[in-house]
Amino acid sequence: MTTTVRQKRVRKRINWKRFGIFLTCGLLFFLLMVGSSIYTILLSITGKNQSPGTVQGEEVLPPKIGERVNVLLLGVDAGVVEGSNRRGPSRTDTMMVASFDPETLEAGILSIPRDTRVNIPGKGINKINAAHAFGGPLLAKKTVEGLLDLPIHYYVKVNLEGFEQIVDALGGIELVIEEDMNYWDPVQDLRINLKASPEPQLLNGYDALGYVRYRGDGGGDIGRIPRQQEFIRVLADKLLDMSTVWKIPELVGIFTRNVETDMDVLQIVQYAEKARKMNLEDLEIETLAGIDRYIDGISYWLADEEGMAEQVDRVLKGINREENRDIRVQILNGNGKSGDASKVAAEMRRYGFNVVAVANADHFDYEESLIVNHGEDIQPARKVARATGISRISQGEPLVLDDEKEVDITVIIGKNR
Repeated sequence: MTTTVRQKRVRKRINWKRFGIFLTCGLLFFLLMVGSSIYTILLSITGKNQSPGTVQGEEVLPPKIGERVNVLLLGVDAGVVEGSNRRGPSRTDTMMVASFDPETLEAGILSIPRDTRVNIPGKGINKINAAHAFGGPLLAKKTVEGLLDLPIHYYVKVNLEGFEQIVDALGGIELVIEEDMNYWDPVQDLRINLKASPEPQLLNGYDALGYVRYRGDGGGDIGRIPRQQEFIRVLADKLLDMSTVWKIPELVGIFTRNVETDMDVLQIVQYAEKARKMNLEDLEIETLAGIDRYIDGISYWLADEEGMAEQVDRVLKGINREENRDIRVQILNGNGKSGDASKVAAEMRRYGFNVVAVANADHFDYEESLIVNHGEDIQPARKVARATGISRISQGEPLVLDDEKEVDITVIIGKNR
C-alpha cells in the first residue's frame, strides 16, 4: 500500500470588499459563494415556480428563525459512466458548505475535497463527488449531513461552463500565473496551457476556469485551493466595479441558465439583504481537515474526525473553543428530567466552556430553556446561545456560588429542550 500524507489543514483568510450586486426593478438573486473549483459570487433569478423549501417532491426543512442557514454549494461537470465511454450523470467537481448567521451576520465556508472518502446512503463507500451522480442534490445533501453531522437546509448547483461565460462577459480577469500549467484530460475534454509570469495576465473564461481546476502540480485537489481563493478575490473585485453595472442584464441571463437551487426568490432576497451588511474581513474559508491516502490503489482524502468536528464548530457554527474557555457556566435542570443537565454540561464542555456547576434549578416547571447573563457584557451569553440553540436570554445579578466560584452564565434547561 502506498501512503501519501499531506498537510493536515489548508486555511486561508480572505481580505476582500463587501459584496453584493443589486439588480434593478426588484430582480435580485444572491447566492453565497462557490469554492473548490468555482469559488465565486452567484447572483441570479431562477425563474422557476418552486415552492419554498421543496425540491423534486421532497420537503426540505428550513432553518428556524435566527438559526444559521447552511447551504451546500455544488459545482458540476459532465462525467463518464464508470466502465463505459458514454457521458453520464455529473459528479461534482466542487463541494462546499457555506453557513450564514442572519442575526450576527457571521459566516464561514468549509470546502470538502471531492476525493473525500464517505459512506453514501444506499450506495456504500465511495468518493463524495459520486453522491450527486448517484442521486442528485438530495443525495449529496444527505451525504454531507452524515459526514459533518450538520443540517443542510438548501443547495446551489452551478454548471462550470457558466463561469467561463461570466468571466468572458466581464471582459476577462487578471491573475498572476506563478508556474507553468500544462495539463490535458481527454475524458473531461480539459486542456490547460498557461505560462508563468510575475505580472498579472488577462485570462478569458476558458483559461480562468483552467487556472482554478489545474491539478498537475502534485498538490491535486488540495493544492489548487489557494488559487481558487485568489480567483474569488479577483472576481469579486471585478463584479463590484462600477463598470459592471451595465453588464447586469447579460450576467442575469448567464446565471439563470447555469444556476439551480431549492431556495425561492424571497428567501434569497431576505438573506441577500442581510449578507450585504457583513464584514468580510473576518470571513474564514477552510478545507476539510484530513490526509491524502491510497486505499486499495485508489486515492482518497480521509477526514480527520477530531479536526473536522472542531472545524464544523468554529467555521460553520461560529463556536470558538479557545475563546469559550474563559466563560464560566453553571447548568441547572429546570424540567425534572433525570440526566438532562448532565447531557448539556457534557455538550458545553465539548464546545470549550468552563462548566463550574451542574445542579437542579429552584423548581422543575420551567417551560422554556433560559440563559441568564450575570455580567455586563452580553457576548458570553450569545456564545452560549449559539452553542446550545437556546434563544431566550435574560439579565441577572452577579453570581458567586457557595464554594466561591464565580459564574458568568447560568443555563436553565426547560421542558422544551
